[in-house]
Amino acid sequence: HCGLIQGQQMLCRRQRLSRWRPGVLLCICCDGFASSLLELSRQAHPVPVFVSVSFHGGGTGVPHARYGSILTHGHAMGHTRSSFSVCSRTGGWLHARLAASQFALPASPQRSSEWWRNFFVALCAAVCLWTALDCLLDPNIEYPWGLPRIAIPTALLVAPGAAVQACAWMSKLPCGLEDSQSKPVDEVCAVFLGDSLTQGSLSVNFLQTLAQRHPAKGSLVNCGMNMRPAPDLLQGTLLEDVAALRPTHGAIILIGTNDLIRYTLVPAMLRQPVVDWLKSYARNLKDILGRLERRGIKVTLASAPILGEDPTSEEGSLGRKMAETVQQVAKSHSCGYAPLYEATVAHIQTASGKGSLAPRSRPYNAPESLALLCALPWRMYAARQSLEELQAEQGLELTIDLVHYGPPFAELAADVFEE
Repeated sequence: HCGLIQGQQMLCRRQRLSRWRPGVLLCICCDGFASSLLELSRQAHPVPVFVSVSFHGGGTGVPHARYGSILTHGHAMGHTRSSFSVCSRTGGWLHARLAASQFALPASPQRSSEWWRNFFVALCAAVCLWTALDCLLDPNIEYPWGLPRIAIPTALLVAPGAAVQACAWMSKLPCGLEDSQSKPVDEVCAVFLGDSLTQGSLSVNFLQTLAQRHPAKGSLVNCGMNMRPAPDLLQGTLLEDVAALRPTHGAIILIGTNDLIRYTLVPAMLRQPVVDWLKSYARNLKDILGRLERRGIKVTLASAPILGEDPTSEEGSLGRKMAETVQQVAKSHSCGYAPLYEATVAHIQTASGKGSLAPRSRPYNAPESLALLCALPWRMYAARQSLEELQAEQGLELTIDLVHYGPPFAELAADVFEE
């Protein structure tokens, strides 16, 4: 009888471990630890890199904003841009654009330390919570050796998510909402509300470029948050807190990329009609506008930049319809409109027409983008690779993982938002 009980307990333990095995293998495959170790090894044993630099001018054909005071210039005025191509032993020419020099540098030690601190907090919280829950549900766990058997696979499984979440907790540059609340009212120039493209911890921070161009205009408040869809802006008192700052140039709303990603992840047969989805998106924008305008805040709506790098893809077509919806809402409310989608598409089309498009510029692909996203925090903050290097290795024109943007986008977005 005792032997039968011990056999059943051993079988339960094996079944519990077998449940973890697929998750552990998946985590090992997609986690960014391998990328970090590879980069550290490459830095320890440098590979010769050949760089050819060519300068060319030319415009992107960025249209002017129609319903506000947002002016786009820079490329249309013939500002000189530069490009370089990098060839490594991995094969293929890797193309990237030279933008502001700050993006050629890796993350600062302070930002890297902040990310590591946030990562360990998120990882420990998730592991402790899951382990405690498993202990409550399974009274047959052997102490103390049963705890590591739960905690270690859990840590491996949640590490990619904890790494991404750590980026969401990082301080917002150039100025966050909490920092700006202690400043005089007349020192706040504008408030930017949006998702990860605005927060800038997984993407290039175009707000820093804009702030460097106009240091005397006042502070630019960063209210972006990773993975935020449009309905989340209506939750809580965020809009009221923004209105209390009384920004001299109002609030800029850049939202919609995560709405598009979530819509395209649903199988085509189960999606709601595109028209109904766009109506829901427009309704959220109108509600956001209404709450800000009732408090006397001038609002500028920005169209979300292209998802992926192919305007002819499904995501590119849906992005164009979203941009048209944003423009219609802006026109009906007589508020500003920033054509960010049009600017990114014009940049890609101009580069393609000149034959200078990045060699691996391609449409959005959800599994590929997710794998790149899992590795992105490790490469940015653990291995401390620069955004230019990440973009060049992927051979992309504007993005670094088909969702988040690299250095050329900082200059492009600053041109669109600049007054």
